[in-house]
Amino acid sequence: MAPANESLKYDHQFSKNAFTSLSGKAFFASSSQLYVQKQRDDIIETLDTHKAENIVTISLENKSSLCDYMVIASAASERAVGALSDYIYKMLKNKGYGLYTPRGGGSGWVLIDTGDIIIHVFQTEVRALYALERMWGDADVRTPSFVD
Repeated sequence: MAPANESLKYDHQFSKNAFTSLSGKAFFASSSQLYVQKQRDDIIETLDTHKAENIVTISLENKSSLCDYMVIASAASERAVGALSDYIYKMLKNKGYGLYTPRGGGSGWVLIDTGDIIIHVFQTEVRALYALERMWGDADVRTPSFVD
């Protein structure tokens, strides 16, 4: 948090959640972090409810400017991959997170980028081929505790 006597400016080049005090110290608004964590949990719950397999989250906070979290899940068929991405899209829209167009489809892999979270839904064989979890080997990779 910035000192109370310092003015703040929104830092458009750094991140939509970042602010910079006039002394140049960057900090993140904690309410933004809570919002992103809630969005991540809603994504995981949606995937779990609709029978996604092998759901993992990768925390990229302070590791990448791409996003704060990556959520990766698998589905048995191309049709199931498409259905899961539709469920995520509808949940994001219905909960007021915004409209994010799924990318891919027909290739065994769908990506949805919310800005703070990147969601990958893979067909099982395609996920094994790309192995994104290994790419972020130094990051915090977890299976959410409430996922069976």
